[in-house]
Amino acid sequence: MRKQTVLLTAWLAAPIVLIVGLTVWVIVSMRAGSPMGMAPGVGAGAQDTGGANAIGEIMAKGFGDYLDDQMREAQEGEAAEAEGRVAAHTLGRGLRVVAFDASGTAHGGRPLRVSWQGSEWVEMFQTQEGGWSAAIGAERIEVGEPLLLSFSVLEDGQTLVELAGEGVAAEPHAAPLVDPAGMGAGEVPLGRYELWGFGLAE
Repeated sequence: MRKQTVLLTAWLAAPIVLIVGLTVWVIVSMRAGSPMGMAPGVGAGAQDTGGANAIGEIMAKGFGDYLDDQMREAQEGEAAEAEGRVAAHTLGRGLRVVAFDASGTAHGGRPLRVSWQGSEWVEMFQTQEGGWSAAIGAERIEVGEPLLLSFSVLEDGQTLVELAGEGVAAEPHAAPLVDPAGMGAGEVPLGRYELWGFGLAE
């Protein structure tokens, strides 16, 4: 067989081989499950945003780091369930929030603010230990929805949000996990949070 014939045959067969290879890859990926399929939905249209969330996380952190985060969260969830801990807001007692601003952005004339479940910003009060406190009554927490807390400071009419990096807004904070058996009757759960900086997110 001449060399030209071999090259021509390979050239003509290449598209078929490529299509077969892609088909096999898709089938194997669907059977194995994907990070996009496993990602939790967030926000409006939460049932449909898992894939988009996963793509963003993978682009920001890298595939390996994303999988490490997913594994750690799964392990933490399993450990919490085994120890009898539950998300504080599910007890129906409300939540007392205490936050510490390590950056010193918030002060007496520029109080720290907190928001949850899409609520308006609520001003917090300074504590004697140097933190900021707010009480969220049970009637202000939407039942059946995750309680995610965001923090900000209002400066010259602009909302400075909590940052995770230069120009990068921090992820909302989840409600703490508590053990109901270790709490007194009517005791309000406490969530403590460390905040490291504020600014305008890009």
